[in-house]
Amino acid sequence: MTKIGSATETAKTAATFWRIAIPLMMLVLLTGVWVFYVWAFDVPHYILPSPMRMAETLYTDWPIL
Repeated sequence: MTKIGSATETAKTAATFWRIAIPLMMLVLLTGVWVFYVWAFDVPHYILPSPMRMAETLYTDWPIL
């Protein structure tokens, strides 16, 4: 009975891991594509700012937002 119980727990743990890991990997991938697009096509920051510029602006202008 312990083998079945441990197999079930292992499956639950794996499912939980993938349920969290896949969205995080997609977030990293999409952010990377966004950064590459802005850099490769030299998109002006007033049309599409890079994620780093957005984070920097949020940090520096937080008191006035």
